[in-house]
Amino acid sequence: MNTIAVFDFDGTITCKDTMTDFIRFVKGSFAFCVGLCWISPYLAAYLLKILSRQRAKEILLSHFFKDTPEVELYEWGKKYAQTRLPQFIRPKASEIIAKHKAYHHRLYLVTASLTFWTKAWAEENGFILIASEPEIKDGRFTGKLNGKNCYGQQKLNRLLALLTPEENYRSFVYGDSQGDTELLRWADVPFYRGLE
Repeated sequence: MNTIAVFDFDGTITCKDTMTDFIRFVKGSFAFCVGLCWISPYLAAYLLKILSRQRAKEILLSHFFKDTPEVELYEWGKKYAQTRLPQFIRPKASEIIAKHKAYHHRLYLVTASLTFWTKAWAEENGFILIASEPEIKDGRFTGKLNGKNCYGQQKLNRLLALLTPEENYRSFVYGDSQGDTELLRWADVPFYRGLE
């Protein structure tokens, strides 16, 4: 029987939200704070459930990165993975990931974060990445997502689409929030906030 280990990223492997931290890393703290003030009415609408999670994310990302070359954003993602992200990785997460690797389990990173800043880290650490995909036109980021935000049921749908139905496997799932509920319910061995 094969074994797969499925990990959420933000708050599970990391101790903080990486989307806002990546924006700060690229744009600097001052520009980040000014930008948040500029789009605060939209963020308030999201908190009041007037605006969807996906639309709020697109407004945030569009404000900071719309029309930025795709190549440039992935280069920033590599720098982020190498220089800043390591300090936010939970020690227990690193320990559990190492144990799964030692047993040659297949690792999946399933996250609502975008591929821009998760791809390099996932590849470096031996994960198959399932993430929110950026919409790219003429080599530039439009500020929108390509398809649906990888959150909640979408996480499970996209994982199942990669798994062979005939394959006999045992699944470990690690998550920390409402966005991981469907994955955790599906898992043979669920760990809710088990890496804190």
